[in-house]
Amino acid sequence: MSRRPAVRVREPKREGQEIVFVVAEDSLPLSHPARLLWTALGDFDLSAFVVDAKAVAHTAGRRVYSPRMMLTLWGYALSEGVVHARQIARLIHRDVTYRWIVGDVDVGRSRLSDFLGRHREALIDLLADVLGALMDAGLLWLPSHRLAQDGTKVRADAAIGSFRTAEGLADCRAQAELHLKAVLATMDEPPLSAREQEARERGAMDVLDRIKAATAAVAAVAAQRAASRDPKRTATAKGSTTDPDARLMRLTDGSIAPAHNVQFATLGDPAGGPVAIVGVRVTSAGNDKGSLRPMRATVGELTGHTPDEVLADPDHVTLDDLRLASAEGFTIVSRVPARWIPEGKGQDDVTRAWMQQVETEGSRAVYRGRKALAERPNAILKDTYRLDRLTVRGRERVECVAWLVAVMITLREHRKHWLN
Repeated sequence: MSRRPAVRVREPKREGQEIVFVVAEDSLPLSHPARLLWTALGDFDLSAFVVDAKAVAHTAGRRVYSPRMMLTLWGYALSEGVVHARQIARLIHRDVTYRWIVGDVDVGRSRLSDFLGRHREALIDLLADVLGALMDAGLLWLPSHRLAQDGTKVRADAAIGSFRTAEGLADCRAQAELHLKAVLATMDEPPLSAREQEARERGAMDVLDRIKAATAAVAAVAAQRAASRDPKRTATAKGSTTDPDARLMRLTDGSIAPAHNVQFATLGDPAGGPVAIVGVRVTSAGNDKGSLRPMRATVGELTGHTPDEVLADPDHVTLDDLRLASAEGFTIVSRVPARWIPEGKGQDDVTRAWMQQVETEGSRAVYRGRKALAERPNAILKDTYRLDRLTVRGRERVECVAWLVAVMITLREHRKHWLN
């Protein structure tokens, strides 16, 4: 029997080879969310995101990453429920959509994390530009539109065990100062490189700075509780050494955990249709009392339109708010808070008139539209974007995330405007 000639087989060669993934421009359909986001962001001036860049024309330095690319990357990732920079970096190497967004650019998790927490003012300007474009198109502040406000507590990137009293923080500070002195002594054997030494010093200083910030937070909370007339607020003040801006709050599931209070002002038609986020605030307060007037000012600065009415749940309303709102011509549509009675302590003609007004059928009909507007961004934040727990620490970084979410929700809701 004759033997069959050997078949020539082409085996893959991996030694000294480069594997390249080529993603064509038309890999994504025109209606794909990533392409729509890329197209929408192309209509705005994003130079504020690179205002501090050192790599300018005719000078040495590495080129900065495109802010349009980074915003599209984060926006699309959030819409897919991806909130960690490390996970996005992995998806860039294996997902066609993420590869299409970055093209031939290799984006690491460090760059992604830095971008997320460094551009608060630029994100505010971007949201203002987005809202301005929608107003120019006649899509905002329509007669059918209402403004609603609500806050949601989002778990902080900290554990309950990181909260300590003033005495505990004093002990932590003494230990951190000793550690910093040991690091500055540079007595390691073998000696560290300059880069390693710098990293150790930076880490030791960061720990000490967070302990100092937590100590200041404890003092502020203690002073606030001392000035409070609520006899229940007698617990010992504590601060977190992980995220000093976080506070222990009671969440919707009844648990107590470190959290930030993220508040959105939402504009839209309660009967249906797209909504826009026209105001954002992040506070360390465990409730929303006293937040209506500051949010009104934020909306005015952002849109140039100071609202004359807001829909809010009773937890927002205070007697001082009602008196000041009456003097300013600002209408608060809500329900009468529990245990408020017309002849109760602190009531006057203004508050009694308000309580009578909000119980009318017309006011009740308007208030019924609150939930459709106010709770919509909260649902997107936690259910779609999966941000039921933050991945950043510190008030400034949390605000960056909140403003980014506001931009992305507004673009997402009005995507048909840019599709046309």
